[in-house]
Amino acid sequence: MDEILDLVDDNDIVIGQIKRSESNGASNIRVINIFINLPDGRFIIPLRSSNRRIFPSCYDFSVGGYVESGDSYEKTAYKELEEELRISDIQLEEI
Repeated sequence: MDEILDLVDDNDIVIGQIKRSESNGASNIRVINIFINLPDGRFIIPLRSSNRRIFPSCYDFSVGGYVESGDSYEKTAYKELEEELRISDIQLEEI
């Protein structure tokens, strides 16, 4: 099933929707990126799965994902952490 994403203006106000499959190159869609910094200063660097279309089996710079239409940034962040790293017992901090 093709996810529906919100198109937003420069103030993050929804101005329309687009299918994820049609979003290549779109710069006005909502996404999240999460950087996990450990207390000792190290970072967790996710490894992309082997079935990814772009850069399969390569290290990524963050946990990330598209915010589906109607979802919040926070909901998407926790969903992506669970999907990508199986982490569900963490409190996120905005930086």
